[in-house]
Formats: sequence, structure tokens, C-alpha cells
Amino acid sequence: MTSSGAESHEGGAEYLGSMGWNGGLTSPSMEEHFYPFLIERRPSYMEEDEEEHEDEDLSLVLEKKDKDLLLAAELGKALLERNDQLMKAKDALEEELRETLETIEQEKHDMRLKMEVQESEWRAQVADLESDLAEARLQMQQLLSEQRECGRESASAAQELSEQNQRLVEQLAQASQVEQALNMELKSLREENRDLTISRGQFAPCLQSLRSENVLLLENKKEMESQTKQLQDENDNVQNQLISAKEGIFHLQRQKKDAELQVQQLQLEAQKLRDSQRTLQLQVKELQEELHMRDSQFSTHFSLHSEIQQSTAGQDHEMTTEAFPGLPCLPPSPYNLQKMGRNSVETQSITSDYMDTYLTEREGDLLRDSEEETIRLQDKVTMQHVELTTLQEEVQRLQDLLQQNNLDSIAKQAVLDRDEALMKKGELEQELARCQMEKESLNLQLLSTIQQKVMLSQELEAWQDDMQIVINQQLQSQKQQETQKVPETPQNSFMRRDSKQGRIFSFFKNI
Repeated sequence: MTSSGAESHEGGAEYLGSMGWNGGLTSPSMEEHFYPFLIERRPSYMEEDEEEHEDEDLSLVLEKKDKDLLLAAELGKALLERNDQLMKAKDALEEELRETLETIEQEKHDMRLKMEVQESEWRAQVADLESDLAEARLQMQQLLSEQRECGRESASAAQELSEQNQRLVEQLAQASQVEQALNMELKSLREENRDLTISRGQFAPCLQSLRSENVLLLENKKEMESQTKQLQDENDNVQNQLISAKEGIFHLQRQKKDAELQVQQLQLEAQKLRDSQRTLQLQVKELQEELHMRDSQFSTHFSLHSEIQQSTAGQDHEMTTEAFPGLPCLPPSPYNLQKMGRNSVETQSITSDYMDTYLTEREGDLLRDSEEETIRLQDKVTMQHVELTTLQEEVQRLQDLLQQNNLDSIAKQAVLDRDEALMKKGELEQELARCQMEKESLNLQLLSTIQQKVMLSQELEAWQDDMQIVINQQLQSQKQQETQKVPETPQNSFMRRDSKQGRIFSFFKNI
């Protein structure tokens, strides 16, 4: 960035040096590329000279002058535009120069700061190196003292190593015996591996059959699950039907209770009507006795009156029993008695004027009132008896309907079907669990067989590696014994013994 700034600065200086008149712009010259109209006007000047001699018209001269003025105006405009462009270029170059100088100053300041930081770091590193040098000198002195102590200990260690070497030779002899035993065991393991490969080939069709059985068991499981789902749906439907039947029974029982209450109310009202009828009968009897006392002199007419009364009462009683067979037998109604009395009175009025004086105004009003009350009560009893008969028929119809539907047997059958479905579901679940257990046991057997195979292969590879290491170590020790027959220094002997001891230790570690 500094190089580009310097180049721009140098270019700006050269440009500023080349600027001249009119605010630093180069002075125009009379060259053809700067004033192109001069070439065009050159023939016109020559023509003017010729025309002065030829005396052309003034109008042509004026037109030429106008053209010259237009050309001069265009030239001035072009010069102004050129001047504006140059001023803009100058401003841009000055701005670029100012930015370049600021950038250079900033970089200079940054470099100064970096130099100060690096100088402080260098001084810190120098101090650290001096301290490290002092520590290294102390460590060197300690190492020298330790080396002297190691020299003293090496003599005693050599004696110990010679004794240890003797022991290791004995261990090596034992290791050779162990190697022979391991070779024999390796052969037996190879034979077992061969037997396992043969047995694995025999187990392959069995494994295939187990897989096919597993697939069949899974299909059976799906079918059993679908059957279980269907049984559950059927059980739900039966339960819904049972609930609806119970609701119908409850509704019918409630209607039966309502009908029984209505029957009881009707019976109470009928009892009240019977009581009122008895009172009216007593009143009629009293009236009859009074009439009998007054009409003792008309015995003949009274006998006729009693016969008519009995015949009329018998007819009314038969009509009442035919219309209401459920009602108990009642004595003759006061209405009939009154009617018979009225008929007898009418007969007597026809036969004799004495009957007109016999009936007083009070007795006529009482008889009319009792007649109206008796008619009203009989109509009410008739209506209630009809309603009671209708309700009894409805109750009988509901009882017949209950007997026909036999809801209890349906409910018992639904319960039995549900219990049977639950038993089937339990049996299917047990069968499914047994199949799953068989599948898991087969999977475990397969996994154990695979693990045994993997373990045997790993042990075989480990034995092969150990035997290869033992053979390589023995070959290396033989080569070293053959090549190194020259007298050895104590230090070289110590190093070789150490390496030999390490090899023997690694051998026993591998074993």
C-alpha cells in the first residue's frame, strides 16, 4: 500500500509540475489537434482574400461571420468543459494525495508501536533466556554429580546383573518348555477350530429353518393381534348392546312404577267414589222412608212403584257390570232409585192429583242435586276405569315384551361371550409370549455360538503372534551372539544385558 501511495504521490507531483497558466492548466498552443476549426477556416481566409478582390455580396459575408461566431462559442464551451474536467481531476488527485499521506503517517505510527512492543518482548525473552541458562547450569552440575554416583553404582549393578542373567537363562529353559506345551495346545486349538467350521456348516440349515420359523411366528403374531382386535371390537359392541338393554329395562321399570302409582291413585279415587255413593244411598233411603211414611195410604201404588224400581235397578246393575267388569258389585245407585221414584210420581200424577201435592219444592231440589252428583261421579268412575284398563293393558304388553326379548338371557350370553373372548385373548397372549421366549433363546444361542467362534479366532491369532515374536527374538539373539565375539567393555556389556533382559521380559509379558 505504501508503494502505491508513493507512486500516486510522485504522479501527482509531476502533474502539478506540468500545470501552468490559469490555475495550473497547460497553456493552449496553436496546434491543429487543440483547435480543429482552424483547418476548416483556413480555406475561408483564402476565400475572403479572393472575395475582397471580387466584391461579393454583403449577405454572404455576414453569414460567414455568424458561422465564425458559432464556432468561437463552441470553442469557448469546449474550453470551459475541459477546464472543469481538469479542476475535478486536480481535486481528486489532491484528495488522493492527502489520504495517501495520512495512511503513510498511520503506518509509520503503527510500525513505531510494533517496534516498541517487539523491543519489550525481546528484552523479556533475553531475561528469560538468562534465567533458563542459570537453571541449565545448575541442572548440569546436578547431572554431573548424578553421573558420578551412577558410575559408583554401575559396578554393583554389574554384579547383580550377572546373577540376574543366570536366573534368566534358567527361565529361558523353562520358557522353551512352555513353548513346546503351547505348540501342542495350538495344534489342539486348530483341530477344534476345524471342528467348529464343520459344525457351523451343519448348523447353517438349522439356522435357516429357525429364521423361517421366526418369520412364521411373526405372521402368526400379526394374525393373533388382528383376531384379538376383532374380539375386542365384538366385546365393545356386546357391552354397548348390554348397556342399551339395561337402559331399556330401567325405562320400562320406571314406566311400570308410574303405571302402578296411577293405578293406586285410581283405586283411591274409586274408593272415595264408593264412599260418596254409599252416603248418597243412605240419603236416598231416608227419603224413601219419608215417602213411605207419607204414602202409606197408597199401598197399592207403592207396590207397583217397588216393582218398577227393582226392575230398573236390575237393568242398571247389569249394564254397570257389563261395562265395568273389574268393579265390585255395588248396590243400586241413587240415580236409579230417584229415577224409579220419579217415574212412580209421574204415574201417580197422571192417575191422581195427590202426587202433585206430595212432592214439595225442597224434595225436588234435593233429588235433582243428588241426580246430577251421581251422574258426574259415574262419568268420572267410568273414565278412570277406562284409563286404568288402558294402563293395565300397557303394563301387560311391556311384560310380554320383556319376556319375548329375554334381556336377562341376552345379558348373560353377552357376559359369557366376553369371558370367552378374554380367555381366548389370554391364551393368545401366552402363546405369543412363548413364541417370543423361544425366539429370544434361539437368538441367544446364535449369539453365543458367534462369540465362541470370535474368541477362538482371536486366541488363535494371539498365539500365532506370540510364536512369531518368540521365533524372531531367538533369531536376533543368535545373530548377535555370532557377530559380537570381540571383548566387550563393561558399559557395552551392561547395555547388551539390559537389552537382552528387556527382550526376555517382553517375551514373558507376551506369554
